[in-house]
Amino acid sequence: MYYTYLISLEKRSLPGAPLEENLGQLDGEGRLGAGFKHKASANINYKTGPFKLNWQVNYLGKIQDTLGGYSTPDEPAPELDALNSVGAKIYNDIQFGWTVEDGRSLEFYMGVDNVFNVKAPFLPSGFASNITGTETAADTYDPFGRRFYAGVNIKF
Repeated sequence: MYYTYLISLEKRSLPGAPLEENLGQLDGEGRLGAGFKHKASANINYKTGPFKLNWQVNYLGKIQDTLGGYSTPDEPAPELDALNSVGAKIYNDIQFGWTVEDGRSLEFYMGVDNVFNVKAPFLPSGFASNITGTETAADTYDPFGRRFYAGVNIKF
């Protein structure tokens, strides 16, 4: 299991300019990257005989993207600012495999990514966290949802 607690993510755009805190901000133009305060990943493997099972869990903490807020003291817009707030997301992936040994190795496997079909947050165009034009942060969150796969590995 891996866990990261980010204390600070500061940048200075020009020498002498004030420091800008990117902690809690999604990646975007002029930013240092996704500044998750809490981030974790756990991987559980189980093998018995020719069978193996792998379960991976990825946790992304909440983000409150304050760099692009739309409220001003004269014109509060909390309904727009709420679109810059993303709750924590947990993604689960599972894979099952079966190996046959007969002078060479033959492994069959199948799996499901994003088992519980966790949706990427809606970040509309023009808002602070819109990074890729896909109305979400596709470089950070899973924009595809649940997907299935299968395959074969052959070793000679």
